[in-house]
Amino acid sequence: MRFRGLRKFPEIALHSRLLSGDRWLFLILFLALTLRTYHLAYPAWDYHNWRQTITLMVAQDLARHGFPLLHPQVSWLGERASDPSYFSAEFSIQSVLAALLYKMFGESEAAARWVTIAFSLLAIYCLYDILNRGAGRTVARIGAFIFALLPYHVFFGRVFMPDVPALALALAGLDMLDRWSSDQRKYCLTAAGILTALAILQKPRMILVMLPALYLFWRVYGRSLLMRREPFIFVLIACLPEFGWYLHATGMERHTAVGAINVPPELFARRLELWFDGTFLHRVLGALASEAFSPSGLGLAIIGFLFAAQSRAVWVFRWYVLGAACVLLLIPGVIPNNLYYLSMLLPGGAALAAAVLARVPVYLRTPILAVFAVGAIYSALPLYAPDRMPHDLGVLLRALTEPQDLLATESGGNPNVLYYANRRGWLMEGEYNLDRVEHLRRAGAHYYVDTFLNDNRRQPAFFRALDQRYQRLTADDAPWQIYDLAATPGVLSIAPKEIPGTRTVNFDDQIQFRGIAIRLLQDWPPSFEVVNYWRCMKTPSTDLRVLVHITGDGGRIVAQQDHWPQGGLFPTSKWAEGDSMRERYVLTLPGTLAAGKYQIRVGWFDPTQGSRLAILSPTPSDDADRATVAEVDVRSSPRYGWFSPD
Repeated sequence: MRFRGLRKFPEIALHSRLLSGDRWLFLILFLALTLRTYHLAYPAWDYHNWRQTITLMVAQDLARHGFPLLHPQVSWLGERASDPSYFSAEFSIQSVLAALLYKMFGESEAAARWVTIAFSLLAIYCLYDILNRGAGRTVARIGAFIFALLPYHVFFGRVFMPDVPALALALAGLDMLDRWSSDQRKYCLTAAGILTALAILQKPRMILVMLPALYLFWRVYGRSLLMRREPFIFVLIACLPEFGWYLHATGMERHTAVGAINVPPELFARRLELWFDGTFLHRVLGALASEAFSPSGLGLAIIGFLFAAQSRAVWVFRWYVLGAACVLLLIPGVIPNNLYYLSMLLPGGAALAAAVLARVPVYLRTPILAVFAVGAIYSALPLYAPDRMPHDLGVLLRALTEPQDLLATESGGNPNVLYYANRRGWLMEGEYNLDRVEHLRRAGAHYYVDTFLNDNRRQPAFFRALDQRYQRLTADDAPWQIYDLAATPGVLSIAPKEIPGTRTVNFDDQIQFRGIAIRLLQDWPPSFEVVNYWRCMKTPSTDLRVLVHITGDGGRIVAQQDHWPQGGLFPTSKWAEGDSMRERYVLTLPGTLAAGKYQIRVGWFDPTQGSRLAILSPTPSDDADRATVAEVDVRSSPRYGWFSPD
């Protein structure tokens, strides 16, 4: 059946013919889609995970609070907990779309990633369309294939960050402007301006498309360019929304301490001397070769830029690369911590590489593309390496804390812990300042958490000061440190019937074990909240430590977590006969433990004498003065699959 209405919109009809006529394009899009489903349902713990969770926070805020499009918020706070947490870096179109999916299907990283994947496929199609119209179908196919497989595009084409959606919108705008340059239809110009405006709203650095746009206007009008109104209409449509958002964003920043313009003014056109620094150049070129393009992809892009045939499409993308290079040259101070900015170069590099490869005989071109494809995928794989620590700590805190609890997180400024904990709080970046922690406690922080392994050994004085003031819930050798800033150590007023369990253990007529409560916090690494209940039978003459051994078959110790009761803030030498005490701690077992059941055995140790309190009743469970008080079930470690872990 033929649709006569398509005659009014020949571009739509042309798209229909292209999609129905080029099976290679379908195969390339299917390959791209398949590659982008790798780790689809994994947590956002891979490369540049901190930037992913920021955008995910915005999507969550929009979905949960009625789509406040002009005032999106994140989870970290300014000085006061009551202040809004506006995030003004960009107008995140993809977060709006993800929030709509959240409302329909529930919140998940997989739902959000489908938004990015859709934009990635759109970008591939738009690049194909521009090349097909201006350089021929062979160049278009090769360009789409290379673009689909470039390492940064494979990886960032499925993570929830604004870069690939901005690229897709910019390419869609160029595609429509290129169509307009052929027939001067007004709606193509309008569509080009709107799509470009959305791209710049998503990422202001997409202003780079103004250079290839200027080239297309020059092709149409030549020297009379400045006398025509169409270029000015395009610029106004493309740039006014971002100018309005910028003014709005600076206004938001006056009312919040967490927002940031995408490229802070203090970093724009500053530190330009970095481009003469060998170490900096080595890092940037290394990232281009090993991450963004792959070595073979970068080589092809450079050859294409220098030697590609002089077609209209080639010049569009040559100017595109120059525009991207100009933007990058002006912001060297931002690049080291944001290497994904280099993804701006991908479309131009892919198109120019395709233009030069199209001139190579097929029998040589095929193995070149095969080598490129293998190298590109190989270069992309390291980008998926997980940084589990902030994720695992966040999941643990979500179970350990209450929804209203505020967290002070020493995470190097990384918001991942807050995102996975689904809590609000403060980000600390290498501060290790006791006065700062106390200030945040007074501002409402209930917990202080440090995400870095062995930080307590690198900052011993700071953690000793914390131990003297707040109750630590984790062991010295735990993968992270957690402090309860609101805990009140001391005697517990509780009826005996409210204590879980009925078994008691008498430790040398000094301390009686009264009960234990255990709650699973997360499956892997196996983590539990443990609450012990004690009763003082006679005041010990010295400060005793709680001995906690986790044992397997035959009583073999597989982990231990000795600690001072109540974090050392209420030592046993201050206990009085008849007092009842409650102590709470977090037990994290090694992730290498085999699945199975393990016993928790407790005892009391006198550091001054180097001896343990004897168990008088009931009969001790072993000859080491330890009593078995509970059993925990450890599950198998996760199995990493194509779509999801475990």
